[in-house]
Amino acid sequence: MQAIYDSNEKNEDENEDEDENEYEYEKENQNENSMKKKILSMVAVLLMAVTAQAQEDYIVVKYDGARPNILDFVTAILSQDDLGESLGNMADNWELLRDHYPMREGATILSDVENGYVRFDQRYEDADVRSHSYVEICYWNCSDNKHKLVAINNGCEQNGKPVETESTGLMFYRYDNTAHTLTYESEYDLGASIRVTPVVTYDLPRKGKDIKAVIHAANRPVRILMKWNGMKFDQSQY
Repeated sequence: MQAIYDSNEKNEDENEDEDENEYEYEKENQNENSMKKKILSMVAVLLMAVTAQAQEDYIVVKYDGARPNILDFVTAILSQDDLGESLGNMADNWELLRDHYPMREGATILSDVENGYVRFDQRYEDADVRSHSYVEICYWNCSDNKHKLVAINNGCEQNGKPVETESTGLMFYRYDNTAHTLTYESEYDLGASIRVTPVVTYDLPRKGKDIKAVIHAANRPVRILMKWNGMKFDQSQY
């Protein structure tokens, strides 16, 4: 009887070891599956972020007729989120103007559809400071007959003198005639970059095709002409 008892006890121990091993194996599988789910979840989040970023890389331009005009480009650009203070202020007044409401105090908008030019001005004045901010938007037809180039010029003045802010300067979008979308275009690639101090101001063409820039140096201003060649700009002093 003693021998039989010992054998049964041994079998019970072996079964307990097997149960414990099976439990550990199942636990490892659960941990592994949980980790896989976390990884897949992270990948899904990253893909969603990449997709969202890709969707923000272009602006759809909606228009009636054969082709968009400057008003269609302005409306598309101002429909974006996070425009910043200057363009955001323009967007508020642009919406009021389109809905036939009075614009904010000190705000004016000039629209020249024939020449493809829009200008927004906002003036504030108090006892100490006269502030004037402005936005110009215009476009060019590219010589490849496939694109248009849209420019935005942000400027700011205080007490009649130009000042540089986070918003001031040039920005460009290239419009695809087939896709009907605007995509950001670097001023470096377009030959329109001026990276010097002090302040640089720009004038977009309401008539003509060339951009005029002024470097407000301490001794005397330096004037730069950005001549449009059909696809980008060639710089020279004048």
